[in-house]
Amino acid sequence: MNNLRLNIIKTVVSKVFVVLLFFIISTKLVFASNWKEYYEQMVKNYNEGNVKLGVQWGEKALENAISEFGFNSVEHEKTLFVMVDLYYYTHDLTKTLETAKLDSIVSKNVYGESSQYYCGSLNNLGLTYFFNADYSNAENVLFEAKTIQEKMQNVTDSAYSFTLNNLALVYETNGKFSLSEKNYLKSLEVNKDTSGNNYAETINNLAALYRRLGIYPKADTLYQKSLILNRRLKGERHPDIALIYNNLGDLYKLMGKYDEAEKMYEQSVELRKELLGKENSDYAKSISNLALLYFTVGRYKQAEDIFLEALKVQLKTKGEEHPEYTATLNNLALLYDAMGRLTEADSLYIRTLELFKKKFGEEHPFYATTLDNLAKLYRKMGKLDKSEEMFLKAKAIRFNITGSNHPDYAKILFNLAELYSQLGRYDEAEKLFKEALEIRKSLLGAEHPDYAKGLSGMAVLYKRMQKYDEAEPYYNQAFVNYINQIRKFFPYMSEKEKLQFWMSVRNIFEDFTSFSEDYYKQKQEISRSIYDNILLTKGLILSSTKKIINKIRESKDKGLIDLLNKWVTTKNYWLWLVQNPLKAVELKINVDSVANLANDMEKVLSSKSEDFEKAYSLKEIHWEDVLKALKPNEAAIEVIRYTKNTFKTKLDEQDTVHYGFLIITNETKNQPKLVVLDNGNELENKYIKLYGNLVKIMRIQQSNVQSDLEVELLKSDQELLYDVFWRKVQNELKGIKVVYLSLDGVYNSINLMTLRDREKNCSLIDEIDIRVLTNTKDLVEYRNQEKVKLSTRNKKVKTTNSAVLFGDPMYQLNPDSVQRISALPGTRDEIESISSEMISKKWKIDVLFGSEATEENIKKVQNPKILHIATHGYFEKDIEPGDNSILGVESERAVENPLLRSMLFFAGVENLRNDPNLTTTNDGKLTAYEAMDLNLENTEIVIMSACETGLGEVKNGEGVYGLQRAFQVAGTRSLIMSLWTVSDEATQVLMSAFYKKYLNGMDKRKAFRETQLELKTVYPQFYYWGAFVMVGD
Repeated sequence: MNNLRLNIIKTVVSKVFVVLLFFIISTKLVFASNWKEYYEQMVKNYNEGNVKLGVQWGEKALENAISEFGFNSVEHEKTLFVMVDLYYYTHDLTKTLETAKLDSIVSKNVYGESSQYYCGSLNNLGLTYFFNADYSNAENVLFEAKTIQEKMQNVTDSAYSFTLNNLALVYETNGKFSLSEKNYLKSLEVNKDTSGNNYAETINNLAALYRRLGIYPKADTLYQKSLILNRRLKGERHPDIALIYNNLGDLYKLMGKYDEAEKMYEQSVELRKELLGKENSDYAKSISNLALLYFTVGRYKQAEDIFLEALKVQLKTKGEEHPEYTATLNNLALLYDAMGRLTEADSLYIRTLELFKKKFGEEHPFYATTLDNLAKLYRKMGKLDKSEEMFLKAKAIRFNITGSNHPDYAKILFNLAELYSQLGRYDEAEKLFKEALEIRKSLLGAEHPDYAKGLSGMAVLYKRMQKYDEAEPYYNQAFVNYINQIRKFFPYMSEKEKLQFWMSVRNIFEDFTSFSEDYYKQKQEISRSIYDNILLTKGLILSSTKKIINKIRESKDKGLIDLLNKWVTTKNYWLWLVQNPLKAVELKINVDSVANLANDMEKVLSSKSEDFEKAYSLKEIHWEDVLKALKPNEAAIEVIRYTKNTFKTKLDEQDTVHYGFLIITNETKNQPKLVVLDNGNELENKYIKLYGNLVKIMRIQQSNVQSDLEVELLKSDQELLYDVFWRKVQNELKGIKVVYLSLDGVYNSINLMTLRDREKNCSLIDEIDIRVLTNTKDLVEYRNQEKVKLSTRNKKVKTTNSAVLFGDPMYQLNPDSVQRISALPGTRDEIESISSEMISKKWKIDVLFGSEATEENIKKVQNPKILHIATHGYFEKDIEPGDNSILGVESERAVENPLLRSMLFFAGVENLRNDPNLTTTNDGKLTAYEAMDLNLENTEIVIMSACETGLGEVKNGEGVYGLQRAFQVAGTRSLIMSLWTVSDEATQVLMSAFYKKYLNGMDKRKAFRETQLELKTVYPQFYYWGAFVMVGD
């Protein structure tokens, strides 16, 4: 009897509640006539994991035990003991607690107080209190069991060790960390079975304690040991393995190892989903932790969806007052805080505080953490007195619990220092920042993301104090940390995730530019650092994405290329589902799941590319390298958009936008010249609207003769725009003929060449040759390629000049239907003129008109030297969630992804976009999202002879998200595109003249500029000749 009882004791305790895998087997109860038979069937089903049947047999066994042997009988107690576990595994915590209480009473009556069996029942009761989040009673009951066992002479090592482990777990939850560690270590010491379940559980729990205390190396070592032991005991597919994956994810997130944390969380989520199902509280715990990681790296939308899913499950399985539910509520509040949804965050924080206080009281780490979060929110909201009061209270609570040598204590110090910095209490802020920084460096190391935040805080403080010499080194150290994070994490991220991560850290880079504007007056050499930072980070996402795709396509790795093709197919399938939501419902397909699959495939592609480390090496090209690449009378300019008040001191403080121009000429000696325009807010509102109005006026007046007054008014506005957008820059370009210009912000939406200089009575195009690049470091690569060409000039190199030309698409393939998109017969003339010129120069060409000018055919294009597309272009600028669909795309998704709002129209778009039977994405409109997947690595130039193809959503530092970006990602070296609706006649003249020059050997840049100048003599208004711009090398 005693051996049977010991065999069925289940060591179910762990850091996070463990639920064993069970299978529900639907069978009829076999015949039983007495307690023994019922009991044996109960134990049999319990051991086999048939929990529901076990409960049915157990309830019969309980009835028979009382009727056959009496209430205070061994048989009744044995049955109760097993039923505690069975009720727990059915998630009926009320019955579990009732049964555990009853078992402890019967056990005490049957075996006496000084019995290991009674202690076993107390352990069951203590754990049940723990699972019900009644930590006070759990501690009392388990302490009673420990006290009894210490007085017993014949207590087994494993039973005593088990009690110590459970008590340590409760102590930890109650914030009694010293007592918790002492009991865990004692449990390991007395447990002689170092390869058993109890030992493995205690190792895992002690690791979790060290993680909580910030002793990360010890925690990692113990988790790895626990993983090895549990794999040996239980195999790979077991809930306890999922638990350790989850715990390792927590640890690696805290250590700043986000890529490793994500892998651990994902394994935990998948294993728990497989073993326990999606309605299980442990599954909810894993996805909640994954959401917290997504929040940390800036993936807010994913994080919100997952938090809400986790809360739903936790509310159902645990209830509102359970700490797991409350912790997720706190994390959702953190997310809303970061997203600027401050009122929602405030409400959730207050509710979280109430729940934690009710459960634990105020002297608990959970309460201190939430108090710190709410104080930080109130600082944002301008409730500064309340904020300080809460920070100080949180600081005192945390110090009493863990002392000062803890990451969470450092976090409170940092947040309080930010408040004092905001209030101008600089001496107090400086002291706290330094203390927090020292703790973080000591506990986390100089490479941890939190250490970078500490460095940034010090930098911003010294900037506010105007101690620029002291601020600079802190900025520089922070940059080293953040760039190392990018190098480390980018290879394992999709493009979307890279952008989200970059947006979460870019503020400090932007603030450095603001700082440098002030410091430049004292130390002009600071412009070197600004320029180097821009070279490293501008167009960062675009550059890394292009490199990865190109490397894979150029490789001979069949597996990677196959995966790339599957990724493209999955993306296209997602787009088809987005464009056909009713089909998605009909097919019962979760659209977001397909998007997540494509995202995961992209991450695998990135991490498995044999050259991914090189692609993310972030080769450090410096401003001196750009200087060396310049020829006489040339300049390189980096345009930088930044807010002067990146880190605001007031909630309602408006962004003050400045534009910086870093100028290098071939005669620059010591450092780049910094020119600042402090009228950024006006440029982005008043003056860009004026520019747009000029274009509209010229378009309206194109068929009318203009009066002298109208001409003069137009000139006057152009001259005003020259003054506000460019005059200060031009003053620094004496003797310069060619400018390599990298744009940012509003400058992506204007063709500077069209502005008019009143002093010289000419347009900027007449004064200077502006060549637009994504980043001026591209000039360095371009010069290197020129050297290669020169070195092979005398060698016979066989090259194929090929071109693919699309024009005059037949938008309406069904003649009986109404045509809403106007035909473009003039583009046929344009293409025929170009193709004729190409044929005379022995080019290999492929011309597609009418019904052949399809989206399907453009997707088949493979690396022509020139791709020319003459059709309608479209970009939807102003759209809000809830608006009508954008040409078949739900508005919510179009808002989230601007690449779905930018597109080119091809044959059949009128028919196919509303065809309910369409089973592909070849619907006659090529979105920028699809264009990214074209194969154009060896394409010299893509010419989009269409309206508004240069438009898109401007993301500061990353350029224009639209067709421009899509074709750059696809691989083309250069693009010609338009900023507004173009004149058909002028476009044909421009394209024909450009090709004649280019095909006769003229450099493409020179050919394009000379063509515009010629067109300007025929059509003086810039509406005609200035619509098209060239971007690229």
